[in-house]
Amino acid sequence: MAMDDILLTVEEKMDSAVSYLREEFRGIRTGRASAGLVDHIKVEYYGSPTDLRQLASISTPEASMIIIKPFDPSCLKDIEKAIYASDLGITPNADGKMIRLSIPPLSGERRQQIVGQLKKMAEAARISIRNARRDGNKEADKEQKSSELTEDEAKKGKDAIQKLNHLPISIGSNSQITGVDRFFDILEAGRTSTKKSSPKHWTPKQKKFRKYKRQATGNRQ
Repeated sequence: MAMDDILLTVEEKMDSAVSYLREEFRGIRTGRASAGLVDHIKVEYYGSPTDLRQLASISTPEASMIIIKPFDPSCLKDIEKAIYASDLGITPNADGKMIRLSIPPLSGERRQQIVGQLKKMAEAARISIRNARRDGNKEADKEQKSSELTEDEAKKGKDAIQKLNHLPISIGSNSQITGVDRFFDILEAGRTSTKKSSPKHWTPKQKKFRKYKRQATGNRQ
């Protein structure tokens, strides 16, 4: 395998890990309604697990309300069942045509749960990044041993793999974070406080985290 192919594979794996983390963030239930809370829920539709966003329109007419209108009214019960089976923790209210979800305000216990969820999600993504880097280095060593790469090419390839950690990561329409490690540093900063506080009491790191999280998830809160 050429070094360019190895680098491409590593980069794709790293990008996938970060993208997956963004999607998981969108599903975190805070005290504000967001389509991202439910659009990824899998619904059994004619025997096939299907994302809810493909089966219904999802709107947030109020800050604490999500409305789900199935394109096919016959699948409303299936959607309702999927919401019950998910880890959303909200009871759906169906009227035969649509489903309403009332988002409760965050309790202290719920805030602690969010911290735990973010920690697990970020750590899983970190592991994926490390594994991608490790696999790339192993592949470079393998190609060197088989004489497909020279020692100098393998070394330069490993250096390039390390530099992938410092490439800009898009977190919104107009913003980037330089580097995978920096991306996770921001996540760590956002997890340091679980107490509810007003913006004027936020630390610079907390303010930066909230800005990045809003851009990455589309959530205004």
